[in-house]
Amino acid sequence: VKTANEKGLKLLGKKLDEVADHLGGDALECSYAGEPGGCGKTEHCRTCAVRNILMDTLIHGHCHKKVPAYQKIRTPGGERIMRFYISTERVGEQILLRIDDVAEKLPT
Repeated sequence: VKTANEKGLKLLGKKLDEVADHLGGDALECSYAGEPGGCGKTEHCRTCAVRNILMDTLIHGHCHKKVPAYQKIRTPGGERIMRFYISTERVGEQILLRIDDVAEKLPT
């Protein structure tokens, strides 16, 4: 993560220095980022929609619009499965990740 706007920081409940220069899973509080190997290096990362969409944009330049992605997130109230709708765009050598919507995934 290089930077985040005010809405993104408010969503995360963090200040810029708490996300800048951190891996995405650490910034988002992904439950698996705390496992041995860390963000991007656990067995769960292979199927992480957020990571896979970001990597597709980085490697192939594909833009994505409002793609649903589920993430197991650490919160003060415990772990929650969150549904994100994300969009990506390549800007030079960096990727712009936009969180279009987020909500807790309710049990079915």
